[in-house]
Amino acid sequence: MPETDTKAFKAKPRTQIVGVEQDDFGKQFAAERRPKRSKAPNNDVWTFTVHGTYTGKENGLNREKVFNVIFKMPDKQVEKGALSQSLKHYAPTMLPKLYPDYQNFLTHEIVLAKCTNAEKELNTLSVMPRHALIEYIELEDLPVHPELYVDAAELRTAIEECTNPKTSQSFTRNQDLKREKLGDKVIDATIAIDFLEQSLEESKIYRKKAFASQADDL
Repeated sequence: MPETDTKAFKAKPRTQIVGVEQDDFGKQFAAERRPKRSKAPNNDVWTFTVHGTYTGKENGLNREKVFNVIFKMPDKQVEKGALSQSLKHYAPTMLPKLYPDYQNFLTHEIVLAKCTNAEKELNTLSVMPRHALIEYIELEDLPVHPELYVDAAELRTAIEECTNPKTSQSFTRNQDLKREKLGDKVIDATIAIDFLEQSLEESKIYRKKAFASQADDL
């Protein structure tokens, strides 16, 4: 009987897979098969103050009228577009109940946006009203000139183009061309828009104080 060659039964060296020993690979494989932890639920809620216009009946005629409402909306719905969601799911139900003469929806604009998550409130451009967008430009020191953009939507687009590396260079050139095209008269009118609301509020406070002072003198 031939002598057994014990060398043939020697253990082969442990194989490695992509630089990882087999035992370690098994642990890694097992870890990858473990169920991943679910993300924390998004329970953030927004409160929007919205101003706009609607068609209302008055003396048998349709007239353009102003509305002011407050929408409360979960953040996961805001991610789909706050204005579009309010138009589809909120305004059609709320406006007829708040304004009995309501006929048709015309325009709407977010004038105040508050969120239970302060960080989202400071960084969600899509829902920022004009004054918040201007504050964002100042905070981030962006080369965007608000007086060249007449409304929040146009200003928001300018900020997005300015901060996007793919469009930042063309943005500067387009903004210069826009300034030349508009001219000083239009720019002055837009500047006034940004200070008009503040001027009105301070005027109301001034009038109240003046009336109170006159009443005291009587």
